[in-house]
Amino acid sequence: MEIKDIEISVSEKEALDIMEHDSALSSVLTDDDFIDDCADIAGITIGLMKRDNPLDIDVDSDLAKIHGRLDMHRATVRRFWPWIAAAVAVIMVIFYVATKPLFINKVDVMQHYVQVFQACETDTAVMIREFGQEESVPLAMACKNAPLVYDASNHEAKYSSDNDRNAKYSSKRHSLSVPRGKSFKVILSDNTVVYVNADSRIVYPMAFGNKERVVELEGEALFKVAKDPTRPFIVKSRGVDVLALGTEFNVRNYPSEPLKVTLVSGSVEVSNANNCNKKRLSPGQQASVDKTMDVENVDAEGTVFWKDGLFYFDGVTLKEMMAEIGRWYNTDIYIENDNVAKLQLHFYADRKQDIHHFIKILNRTERIHAVYNNGKIMIK
Repeated sequence: MEIKDIEISVSEKEALDIMEHDSALSSVLTDDDFIDDCADIAGITIGLMKRDNPLDIDVDSDLAKIHGRLDMHRATVRRFWPWIAAAVAVIMVIFYVATKPLFINKVDVMQHYVQVFQACETDTAVMIREFGQEESVPLAMACKNAPLVYDASNHEAKYSSDNDRNAKYSSKRHSLSVPRGKSFKVILSDNTVVYVNADSRIVYPMAFGNKERVVELEGEALFKVAKDPTRPFIVKSRGVDVLALGTEFNVRNYPSEPLKVTLVSGSVEVSNANNCNKKRLSPGQQASVDKTMDVENVDAEGTVFWKDGLFYFDGVTLKEMMAEIGRWYNTDIYIENDNVAKLQLHFYADRKQDIHHFIKILNRTERIHAVYNNGKIMIK
């Protein structure tokens, strides 16, 4: 059978000719229509090559398109497969030559970047769960069965401080979760004010009893503790107890970070679960707890600027800073290499602005360059 009897496109015919005449290769590489045809036929192989690439190529969609075209011409394909296979083989080589620099550059770029934060699915509302209940509900719904008033306009909730009314709630506990991209203020039954940062959870009784006041924390919160010498206030977080009588302090406990307690005013005592290591802090001091406990002087006021809707970083690494940014905007963060990740920065911005505004402010530092695209921040 001769080639002229086979039902193939002009591009495929050219590919077959190239098999016999190598000199034609340079001419077709400048033919845009031919390169487009190459792209369609080469989609499967290139897609599979990129399947493990973090650039989110939709391989399944590409495969479906190719399969659809094969179904339309399946009889012709089966009949003349030896000739078409040869053409495709050549087209694959041509397409690889034409696109190799771009493909290699994209892969090399990603290989040099280190991911410092990963986005995840998150609630969009502050949620609350009563212990004994299986599911969390939006805060507004919880008010129906608790001594609680929710003020949506000011992003805060207040528990009743009426001891007579609260008596029946002292044995019940709430777990309040704040999603990424939000912060929330809650006033407990003893009038202690708690500012809960993004991606955080706090557990507490609906009404405190007559003894100690105990809450649990995952994430970050600022506590302004109501004075009550007869009922010590204790925050439990990752095996660490923070004891206060009447004071203002910040507790930060996120995964992959040391737990940090920063004292703004008053006095607190920080100890591990076994009380083997105990430190009393003065205002302006911060205890960092990992395998050991270290205390240093810090800008305590700057540490809690987040409660006023501000990003404030002073003397922290770019990696630490961008983990906080990723948590707020719930976006993937990539930094080019460890040297860039270790840069020390002083940075200030409004958390109420969108991510594009943040990128503009970040690039004004002139020490780094950041780009936001496809749900990722890339920094070099």
